[in-house]
Amino acid sequence: MLLASGPSLVGAAAFLASRSARAEEVGRVVEFTTERSDEGEHTGAFLALAMTPSIAGRRGVVTSLAGYDGGARAGLFLASAEVALWQHLALRVGATNAEGGHAMRPSLGARLQILDERRFGIDASAGVFYRAEGFTEPEGEIETVLAVGRNVGKSYLLVNLVYGQDPEGRERDGELRLGLLHPLGTRFLVGLDSRARLDLGGDRARRAEYGEPTADLLAGPVGTAKIGLFVLCLQGGASAVRAVGRTTWGTFVLAGAGTAF
Repeated sequence: MLLASGPSLVGAAAFLASRSARAEEVGRVVEFTTERSDEGEHTGAFLALAMTPSIAGRRGVVTSLAGYDGGARAGLFLASAEVALWQHLALRVGATNAEGGHAMRPSLGARLQILDERRFGIDASAGVFYRAEGFTEPEGEIETVLAVGRNVGKSYLLVNLVYGQDPEGRERDGELRLGLLHPLGTRFLVGLDSRARLDLGGDRARRAEYGEPTADLLAGPVGTAKIGLFVLCLQGGASAVRAVGRTTWGTFVLAGAGTAF
């Protein structure tokens, strides 16, 4: 009986070894598909328009970009600094003159990463911000942001849904932001960054009288290059601004740099 069971034991051992090897191989594939830089450039930490949902793995990120928006006929300046207060909670401050080229307007808020792709198969974060000037709220707006993202092959896809309104709730706007990044080697990324905004209600008569926008769009290719401690960013593409009765088309360009710590 012992002799007869010998081949069975050998076969069972071979079967278990093959199962273990396959499980180890699957584990390596999963680890590869979610591999990314701790500095966050792979998940869109340095994008100008779409906001990365990922916070974990770094203490902070600083980004500054400047350029010109041909659709709005105005200069663009976007700067932000985000510092992790906790592993999944970050404080974010920023400044922009992107709302028609007016004086610099600050923003302040916090966001919480609620899902991590390495555990749940998707990154997700939620945030609340105060901006001193909104898209259709010249006196300021409270903005809520839901950001999600995940790896698709070697690329990283991210989507933002944004809702903003003034403190009294009279003016409201919504945004959809989309981003896609694909690595070229270890230092370069190429992809797409975009933002579409829409007026969701308010004083249409005032909009018409002062020519204020009711929708706008920025969308186009983006590229980043990591050089030492810095990430250089360049992007451009199509720009459109719609006011009551007319739409202005143009192109935009943004260039700048950022760093993570």
